[in-house]
Parts: sequence; structure tokens; C-alpha cells
Amino acid sequence: MENKKFISLLTIFIIAQPFLDVTIYFLNRVIGFESIITSIIRPLIALGIYLYLLFNHKVSSKAKKISFLYLAIYAIFCVFHLINIRNNFFSLSVGSLGSEIRYLFNYGYFLLQFINFYLIFKIAKEEEKKKLIKAFVLAIFFMTILYFISIITDTSPRTYTYSTKSGFRGWSVSAHYIGHSIIYALPVVIYSLFEKKHFNKWYKYIIFTLLIIPPFYLIGTKAPLFATFGIILFYTLMRIIVGIKTRTINFTNIYFIALSFILVFTFTKTYGFANFKNQVSVAEGDKTGTSIIEDS
Repeated sequence: MENKKFISLLTIFIIAQPFLDVTIYFLNRVIGFESIITSIIRPLIALGIYLYLLFNHKVSSKAKKISFLYLAIYAIFCVFHLINIRNNFFSLSVGSLGSEIRYLFNYGYFLLQFINFYLIFKIAKEEEKKKLIKAFVLAIFFMTILYFISIITDTSPRTYTYSTKSGFRGWSVSAHYIGHSIIYALPVVIYSLFEKKHFNKWYKYIIFTLLIIPPFYLIGTKAPLFATFGIILFYTLMRIIVGIKTRTINFTNIYFIALSFILVFTFTKTYGFANFKNQVSVAEGDKTGTSIIEDS
């Protein structure tokens, strides 16, 4: 397969990810179709991509060895994880064999795709890299739009069941999945929109604003909340330092400074902070022999 055709197919696969996730959600949670097939489709595709790269002469043998080492370490973890089902040795995995295999496939998928992109960027041309990064940003944007639609249509399950004000997880089997997907993508999105300017239009500010609303305000889990907060503050600081050194100020700098102030002053009003405060209250209640759960 030609490298150009391979990159084109890969961009289509990247952009299709959010729609595939929603399809799997509706199959599992709405129709009730539970099958390991829905969990292994993407890992198998990722494996096919890896095998293609593994036998691609353009990829250096050193890069192939590094990728193989990562996979070997994960394979060893998988073996021990499956042996330890039902806590045979220590507390780690408590599910059934099928559920744990599905778990390992899903987590292995992200690792394998990380390795795939490491290898691809080793051999891709600059325009091909740009194409992949733009596809990546579009995929995250579509994921966010689908998330908003689920909330607007009141079809999104709550993040947690123990609180009436705990956030939303959208059409996703897990709030952690969509939350972590967005925060992992934010540095790449910032790089694409504001450093390389792959989307150098006025609407890039709207795109980025829409992307940070779910992990910071709506999803309600701690990792997306604190990670989004940290990423924005760090990049704002970098913008301020560069602006002082070059004695320049532009709209992007003003935008990030204003955005940081908004996040700082609204931090305690988020679902994630409310859930975090509840968790701390429960932990303190356990220490004193009482259980405290605030419905916030």
C-alpha cells in the first residue's frame, strides 16, 4: 500500500472514532447487545496498522525494536493481570475473564495507537503529519459536539449515581473515557490551533472553548478537571513569558489570560469540584466513624 493512500485511510479512521464510540454505546446500553466483538474491533484495526508499519522498510529497525519492547512489557502485564483474576495474589482485578480481557483490549488499543503514531511520524512527510493532526483535532471536536447533543436531548446518563449534581458522561460507556480522551488531546489541539496554526481562522477560539467545557465543567471527574486547569494555566504562563520577552501582545495571549481567569474564578462551581469535595467528606467521615455525603 502506498504511504499516501495509507495516510488517507488512517485520517478517515481517526475522524470516524467518535461516531464508532457512540455506536458501541447505543449497541451496549440502549439495544442491550453485549459482545466482546464491539470491544476488539478497534484493537484489531490498530494491530493491523502496527503489522503494516512493522513490515514497512521505511521504518527504522531501531524504532521497531523500541515499539516491540513497549508491547512486550504490556503483554507481560496482561498475563499477570489475567492470572490474578479474583485477587489470587493481590487486589487488582475482580471481574470475570471476559470483562478483564475486554478491559485489556481497550487499554492496549490506546498504547498500540500511541506506538503506531510514533512510527508513522518517523516516516511521514510534513504535509502528511499536518493532515493527521488536523484529523485528530476534528475527531475530538466531533466527540465534543456529540457530547453536547446528548446533554441537550437529555439522553446522557449521569457521571455517578450517588449524587444528583455529579455531571454527565454523554453517549459513552464511561465518563473517564471521554474525559481522558479530551485532556490527552488538549496539548495537541493547542499545538495545532495556536502554534502551527493548522486552523488559522477566527473560529479556532470557538473550537477550543467548546473543547474545554466538557472536561472542566460538565463531566464531573477529578482528572479532567485538574488536568484541564493545569494545561490552560501552564500554556497561559508560557504565552505571558514569550510576550514579555518579545514585547508583543496579540489576541491569542489576551484570550488565554482571560480564559485562565474564568477557570480560576469558576473552579469551585464545577461538578468535578463538588464530587471531589464529597469524596473528601466521605473519607473524613470514615476516619471519624461517620458517613458524610453532600448532595451538591
